Amino acid sequence: MLEELPAFAESLARELPYLLDSRRAVRDHETSAPERTQENPLGLYKLAPDRIRHLPEEEVEMRSARQRTRGRPATGRPTRTWA
Repeated sequence: MLEELPAFAESLARELPYLLDSRRAVRDHETSAPERTQENPLGLYKLAPDRIRHLPEEEVEMRSARQRTRGRPATGRPTRTWA
């Protein structure tokens, strides 16, 4: 595994510009975490069907439009976002 590490690091370095310029994916669902309790102080959970809330199509479209316009100045040229 250690012998493969330099090649892996190089592949990450090649992808870095793409990753920095990429935008977050707009998903058609959200997940919800359980409330923190004494038994589960960090609120950890396993992804399960009851933790997934599917978003209405209108909300997905609204989020997609917001993502497309996010980080653009008045000229309409895209800028780098770090969120």
